[in-house]
Amino acid sequence: MKKLLALLAAAALLISVLAACNSTTPADGSSQNEVKTEAGTANTKADAAEENTTEAGGKFDKHADLKMLYIAPMPLSDEAITRLSKAISAITEEKFNASVELVSVTFNDYANKMNMMLATGDQIDIFQPLWNMQSFASQGYLMDLGQYEGYYDDAAALLGDYMKAGTINGTLYTIPTTAQGTTGGDSWVFRTDVYEELDLGSMLENCRFIADLEPVLQKIKDNTDYVPLIGTTADQVVRSQGDAINGKTYIDINSFCYIDPDEMGVVKAIAYRETYRQMADLAYRWAQMGLCSYDEVGDSPELFKAGRSAAYYYGYSPVVQFEAESATGMDVKIWKADLEDPWVSGNAFWGYCLSSYCEAPEQALSIINEFFINPELTNILEWGEEGVDYVVVDKEKGLVDFPEGIHQGNVGFYNYIKDSVANQFICYENVNQEGYHALQIDFQQNHVRISPYIGFTFDSANVVNEITACTNVNDKYVSALMNGLLDPEEYYPKYIKELEDNGLQRIIDETQKQLDAWVEGNK
Repeated sequence: MKKLLALLAAAALLISVLAACNSTTPADGSSQNEVKTEAGTANTKADAAEENTTEAGGKFDKHADLKMLYIAPMPLSDEAITRLSKAISAITEEKFNASVELVSVTFNDYANKMNMMLATGDQIDIFQPLWNMQSFASQGYLMDLGQYEGYYDDAAALLGDYMKAGTINGTLYTIPTTAQGTTGGDSWVFRTDVYEELDLGSMLENCRFIADLEPVLQKIKDNTDYVPLIGTTADQVVRSQGDAINGKTYIDINSFCYIDPDEMGVVKAIAYRETYRQMADLAYRWAQMGLCSYDEVGDSPELFKAGRSAAYYYGYSPVVQFEAESATGMDVKIWKADLEDPWVSGNAFWGYCLSSYCEAPEQALSIINEFFINPELTNILEWGEEGVDYVVVDKEKGLVDFPEGIHQGNVGFYNYIKDSVANQFICYENVNQEGYHALQIDFQQNHVRISPYIGFTFDSANVVNEITACTNVNDKYVSALMNGLLDPEEYYPKYIKELEDNGLQRIIDETQKQLDAWVEGNK
């Protein structure tokens, strides 16, 4: 982690130089395959790889046509996909004798389309597993990347111990992006016009935890026509984790179990956590008071933008305001619950893996590695094509903006999900978001704790029936409880009983057994 932070801090210092380059040679004359550190320049095996791949037919004698899944925050036209594929391939053809064809899916379509492609054997070489890494690995869809060590050395040097987040039982399946620790905590987005008209700032200054928001929401209800707070299935009125009740953060182990940092090594059920129940009580109270509303199929930012509510939940990051304004196209104000520093644990959500069908893994991994160190390449997946999707406003600072007459709503390509790119810290920054990278790096360096259990992956094979049954119980109750639709006095005991009747204790016991074995094996 310290190695990563040092490298990211160096990246922040170098961004203005690196981002200003439109060629593969930085302005300082150094190679793109040199990793900058506070101690100097560290050459890696990628230097040797570059010597053999600067011309097609070098190290990689056989040409490869690779397909790379791109998860788009918005639907993309065929024209945009073709443009970006050509721009990426112009770099990868020269360096690695390989073309890259992007296959675009939206975040909402990802699950169905990804499963279909993998199950039918459709060619998809490089993709991001999101929450499915363990499932995909167990079905044989993911390639063991450890057998190709040496083709991703720059990425490994940048990520340090966080590479463990891409492993399952010691096998590396995913190269995580640099997104670890860039989010953590709970925050709520407020309309700026309501915030200013009602002078909510003076009230929010005195709010520490979520229950403190009640008089703020009441003031909105009494003085506007907006629903104070909107909840959806994905973004509930309150967060079931319960962190925002008292500020304490926990280490989640799987969907049902967690560890209290005050009792390291002891596996407990999330549903038994006192703050979990307290969140449900609060949501129901607010619903009865008319302070919140629920939309079963809606998207919180879109409902907010459409005037359905004055506020909605948004997972905190140091750049939450930038992201919320990008998602809604509106000026917003942010309130953050006073939480302890979050824990980074579990498998990487954002990262790059290879399909087990990939026939050119060395070239594919070399390209993934290049995304971590080559600003020209990475900016294509962040900003698109210069002059078409963006223009450079300040080369020295590495700032860009949309071309004249173009905005987020009509641009051909724009990726506001920064965590999805391999190394966001070598990319340009929006002229209106100057300082984005510095904020993220500061958060990673000073406000994130790496779990001692990172790299542990729970294997559900021995309790697959119990997991399925308890997941169905969660689907039945959790969203309804956390959106204030059910009275916890009546339904929370029913929720707990159904979990217990369907094998919750077996899940706890199996998790504890596996964690104990993992800890013992990693001493």
